[in-house]
Amino acid sequence: MRRSFPIFVIILAVAIGCDEGTDGGDAGVDSGNFDDIFIIGGGDHLAIMIGEECTFVNAPVDPYSLLDDEAGAAVDRTPAWIQTDLASKLSSLNANTAAALADQINSADEQWLDEVAWSIAVTDAPMLEWIVADGSEALFSENAEAIYTIDEQLDYVAIVDLDDGRSTLELMGENGEFQLDVEKYYWYVVYPRAYFEFPKYENGSFWRTFLVEDDSYGSTLLEHVSGAQDLPAAVLGIGEWIQSFMTFQYGTNPPGILAIYNDPIGSCGQYAMITSAASRAVLVPVVTASARADDHEWNEYWDERWIMWDNSLGEIGSNPHYPYIDMPEVFDDDTYDGAGVFGELAHVFRFRPDDNIFASELYTPYKDVVVGITDSIGEPVEGARVIVGSAEAGNAPCTWSYTDVLGEAAFRLGDDLGYRIEASHPILGEPSSYGAVWTNTPDELYTVDMQFTVPYPRLVQNVGDLPTGDLAVQLDFEVIETEQRRINQITEGYELGFTHPVILEGGVVDVFVLNASAYQAFLTGSQFNGHSVSLATGGATTVLHASSDEQPLYLVFDNTLWPTSEKRVRIRLVPSE
Repeated sequence: MRRSFPIFVIILAVAIGCDEGTDGGDAGVDSGNFDDIFIIGGGDHLAIMIGEECTFVNAPVDPYSLLDDEAGAAVDRTPAWIQTDLASKLSSLNANTAAALADQINSADEQWLDEVAWSIAVTDAPMLEWIVADGSEALFSENAEAIYTIDEQLDYVAIVDLDDGRSTLELMGENGEFQLDVEKYYWYVVYPRAYFEFPKYENGSFWRTFLVEDDSYGSTLLEHVSGAQDLPAAVLGIGEWIQSFMTFQYGTNPPGILAIYNDPIGSCGQYAMITSAASRAVLVPVVTASARADDHEWNEYWDERWIMWDNSLGEIGSNPHYPYIDMPEVFDDDTYDGAGVFGELAHVFRFRPDDNIFASELYTPYKDVVVGITDSIGEPVEGARVIVGSAEAGNAPCTWSYTDVLGEAAFRLGDDLGYRIEASHPILGEPSSYGAVWTNTPDELYTVDMQFTVPYPRLVQNVGDLPTGDLAVQLDFEVIETEQRRINQITEGYELGFTHPVILEGGVVDVFVLNASAYQAFLTGSQFNGHSVSLATGGATTVLHASSDEQPLYLVFDNTLWPTSEKRVRIRLVPSE
């Protein structure tokens, strides 16, 4: 995650006709040269006033300046690699929420400070508001402290503090000792959300500490893994503990980890959730895997590779194949010796606990499918949601994604199957027809082209030529990256508007030039005329002219047409002959 400023209208007065060495004002802009990077929020714009004055009229607000003393002290306490994201997150919250979370950071032990601060920095703002409103903010500190407490009682794992203020694990795997990738440590061990439940206290308890110590079913989780010398042994112990109290039954959907534990009846989803929580509680990196259209979920744990692990396919003693560990072939009736459990799977994704999903390739053979989406005049559409349904399962959704800055969404789908592809966009609506693909040919790559029936709207049209005058400036700009805020299709039905970021290289902004009256009309949402510079993916170069004795021109970088995508744009202005 990276810095995300609050939304601002930024107006800059850039020196075009200044004499060499003229003071550029508070911003220090000299001789008409300007080169800087700005973040333009989704649905927002940035405007540069081209004239003779050399001062910034307005500038982005540093999120640090929006923090009170307690929140500022919390940011200052944290390792440098967290500070920018944490300042941005705390500055985006209401005062009560920011104060409650800052207190968690300021009171955290130095040893697990990074785990507390990172968990807060990467959690979506609406979820943080919800956690504090629920009175569950202390779980961030309890969660981190529990990691260090349990570490001292386990033989197969040790916490490692790195020189840059990050932490990770040293684990004994099936092939010997290895150090866990830092990102996997934070996402698949530290983060206080096991799957897609709400992180909260349930009847005064939090799952990470409760599951380790509770002996309601005759033994504790810790007892089942305390003698394990490596990850394979720990995984077996976790599975035996879960099998000792869980009963498989359909039709249950408990709202939380401890709700499942206290009423241990459930189907594959409940088994996957309790397995994720139990594994992370004893420092085993784990993720939930989902074959959504085939109605099955299970887990994968990390031992220098993701390893399939399914605790719900059969109970100890009742199934000769139990435990189902490192047996991905059971999901493919072409490779499994006997009837496959589910036959050919349409798609399997790993569910990171911030709602992001990533394709898993452990199971049935896959084919690459690229969906390309354009508007009615052939321009690529960025930010369209693409849902892939499995024809074998009545077009039930098996995965989804969003189109990138080139208007493309890539998938890996099970071979020899049919799929129905739907698309939608917050501005363009839906295409007039659906895409379809059958992956039963020798082709390695399938492409599906879909087109909306309307063009992407432009706020401004070219009216005559670009203005001419005695002040000339060369504009070079580049959209460096786009941060899309995506919604998880599984959780959007019950969550409170939670989104997760995905960073893409490049991006699109609408760039145009307006006079003063047109710019005021633009600000008020009225109709206006202007001169289009570019609707380019990546960037463009052009020369603009203004008159020193007339009203200045406004160079507008408009992102209002991409309400869910934040753009990071580098802008360079230099005098031109």
